[in-house]
Amino acid sequence: MYKRLFEKLKFHFFSRIDLYFYKELIPNYVFGILFFTMILLLNQLFFLIQFYIQYNVPLNQVFLLMMNLLPFILSNSIPIGILPAYLLTMGRFSQDSEIVAMRSCGLSTLRIVRPGIVFGLIVSVFSIIYNDRYVISSNVNYLKLRAQIMSQRLGVELKEKSFVQIAGYKISFEEIKTENNMEILYRIHVADINGRKTIEAEKGRIFTDPENMEHYILKFINGSISEVNRTKFGDEEEDKFFISSFRYLSIHSYVDLPKEYYTKGPDTMTILELGKDIKEKSKAPIQQIENYFKDRERLTKDIEKASKDLSILSKNISKEELMQRAVEFQSKIQALKGDMNRVDQQIQNYRKSLPNYNMMKWNEKFALPLISFVFALMSLSIGMFSARSGRNEGLGIAVIIMLLFYGLKFGSENLIVKQILPPFMEWFPNIFFFVIGTVLLWKKIRE
Repeated sequence: MYKRLFEKLKFHFFSRIDLYFYKELIPNYVFGILFFTMILLLNQLFFLIQFYIQYNVPLNQVFLLMMNLLPFILSNSIPIGILPAYLLTMGRFSQDSEIVAMRSCGLSTLRIVRPGIVFGLIVSVFSIIYNDRYVISSNVNYLKLRAQIMSQRLGVELKEKSFVQIAGYKISFEEIKTENNMEILYRIHVADINGRKTIEAEKGRIFTDPENMEHYILKFINGSISEVNRTKFGDEEEDKFFISSFRYLSIHSYVDLPKEYYTKGPDTMTILELGKDIKEKSKAPIQQIENYFKDRERLTKDIEKASKDLSILSKNISKEELMQRAVEFQSKIQALKGDMNRVDQQIQNYRKSLPNYNMMKWNEKFALPLISFVFALMSLSIGMFSARSGRNEGLGIAVIIMLLFYGLKFGSENLIVKQILPPFMEWFPNIFFFVIGTVLLWKKIRE
């Protein structure tokens, strides 16, 4: 039984024609992934270099940031890499008239493109698993590392004769020196913003707790503390000035990092986690929407009942009384319609309170990987139409399609975030290119 199943799979998906196609396709696919990875990485390198140049972040930390960013970039380049791979492969087949030869041997268009469609599906399934298992963890590591760098920014941005604020303290110093791989500040002045206290010190250091990125430690040597305290004598208050000297002084301060650095968001949740989060956040708004729909249904029935009552009464009353009843009916209908408009407005308000962004991101976790299959279908069709196309032409078409794809994707997402479009419109680029690919393939089949 298994032997027969294996033979059928080999005949349909791993025949000589299929293996010949994969032999040409896979090197081009690797090239496509590298090509788009470089393009997407160059876009991020600008921000990474800023950490090094502007904030003096050590190169090893910038390198770690880039390493943790690579899986996310690959999650985009793996599906997009299908474009140049298929266009180059089909271009080479067309250039050498191999497609014509296959057709002359009795192979249909569907049989010629079948290995490409199968490969596109395999890449889509792999992308979903890869994104859910590996990209999520690398995103978490990236945010943690970036949070650590952000927490150290106050330390790495230290400049002589300028103020640095750490929580409730403003600090300035006249000179900074590196001693034993440590930055030592000299002639320090500290002002307590919340209190009425100043600190003068001969030298000191500012550093963060490696176990808590929000915890800053300020250590000073040889200095004095000046403080103004308000004391009460009977009904009168008096300010008294105190000054004391110290040999060593340590101050512990905490700086709140932005919420995104220590809470889970859609990009750091698996498909199941994000689904549960959406369900939990949607529970209350959906319940309210259902209640308002029940109110709307009741109002609709009240309007229908009032109309029927007027119709029945009109058969047994005079014309003058009918006119009076009609006025009362119109007044009642207007009141009911006003209530219905208010209900509709409440429904719209509660729909806006749904986690649309999270719902869009949940759709993206499937839409982005499945674009591999869509691009495979479309690229195969375009490749068969563009006879004798070379490497440059294939790359040019791939870049144009990629720009159009991201233009549609970012445009749709912008409208979804503004709640102009529903979250499922994240699939719009997939549907757009799928229709184009299907139409082109259908035309080729009918030739």
